[in-house]
Amino acid sequence: MTNFTPNKITERLIIAGLWSVLLLPFIVTDSLLFPYITGKNFAFRLIIEIVFALWVYLAAVEPKYRPRVSPVALALGTFLLVMALADIFAVDPEKAIWGS
Repeated sequence: MTNFTPNKITERLIIAGLWSVLLLPFIVTDSLLFPYITGKNFAFRLIIEIVFALWVYLAAVEPKYRPRVSPVALALGTFLLVMALADIFAVDPEKAIWGS
């Protein structure tokens, strides 16, 4: 019998969630306006949000799952910081953040 820890279960749930994205092309929702697009979009967003929340939990409790500092990570962080400052100090910050 294998010993499952909460971290191992969370890791397996993340992997299962990412693999489940491959099944999205089979979703068709007849009750929506665009049956071949909208349901897939909602399901994709829901799966990714759940997987992201599980990853945040896993990264908080186990250091090996945290992102490492690299030039790409620093560039992304710098870009996000510059965009956040540009949005905050825009003429209309609400429209700058959320769009028109």
